[in-house]
Amino acid sequence: MPVFAYKGRSARGELVQGSLEGADSGVIADQLLNTGITPTEIKLTSQAVRSGSNPEISLWKKLSTEKKVDTLELMLFSRQMYTLLKA
Repeated sequence: MPVFAYKGRSARGELVQGSLEGADSGVIADQLLNTGITPTEIKLTSQAVRSGSNPEISLWKKLSTEKKVDTLELMLFSRQMYTLLKA
């Protein structure tokens, strides 16, 4: 299946980019809309997934570019974890 590179905006308005595999750009647009991303650009990058590519690297790249955890969320998580462990 062809691989498409996309750029879009999340529900929060943040710029999101990546690549997906699909039959055509319409299928990719539907997948993005179902995940809450409004596509702004979809381009064909290759006709097939390279067999030598490492999916873990692309996953790590996706995870490292996401929004970082802020201090308030960390405090709430820590408080809830403390309560859970104490129970």
